[in-house]
Amino acid sequence: RDTTDHLLRIIDIAEGYRLLKTGFVGSARILWRPDEAGEVVCLVEIGPLARDRITAVLGTAASLKGRPYRYGATGPRAFDCSGYVKYVYARNGIKLPRTAQQQYRASRKISKSQIRKGDLVFFGGAHKYHVAVYAGDGMIWHAPRSGKTVRKVKIWTSNWSAGRVIG
Repeated sequence: RDTTDHLLRIIDIAEGYRLLKTGFVGSARILWRPDEAGEVVCLVEIGPLARDRITAVLGTAASLKGRPYRYGATGPRAFDCSGYVKYVYARNGIKLPRTAQQQYRASRKISKSQIRKGDLVFFGGAHKYHVAVYAGDGMIWHAPRSGKTVRKVKIWTSNWSAGRVIG
């Protein structure tokens, strides 16, 4: 919360004075600069630490391809959706809670247009019933349901939201 308030104050200053401003949040570089029309725009560059962690998360997610779905399972031999996500991130030093709903609450909400590889994809309305790892290009890694295995698939519905836990 303090970081968000601080960034909003920096944006206000940048907009008011049309100044070039740069700051860091974790390993992400934040840059504000005027565009061609004189409007201040905000650019976010992922730092090398975040990029490395995203690569590692996606590598772990892919390495579990073919593992069976089992309700309540948290790996490594079988997974349910949130158990899979929790396991993938834990293997890369990121602790997440157990259920899809709890993982949604623990993530920083982002718009669909801001999604990047390594973000979380949540399915459902107010109650999030399924979670997956965003792989890029509209694809996710997930543990789908009984009788299926961990796999990479295209997002099949528009009823999803995104959360970030890296960077």
